[in-house]
Amino acid sequence: MQEIEKEAIEKLISRAYAEVSITARSFFEAKGFQTVKQQTVQIRGVELINFVMEKLL
Repeated sequence: MQEIEKEAIEKLISRAYAEVSITARSFFEAKGFQTVKQQTVQIRGVELINFVMEKLL
């Protein structure tokens, strides 16, 4: 994660976005991401909840 953020900053990118599962949400929160919205996605006919998260770099 540090390398991705470092590269983004070098490219003058000011925000990082990720679509993450319920399980991964706490990891991203610990890395400074905040939830933008909750969404429901369908994969192979199964509805799953995930989250769009962002972090200001």
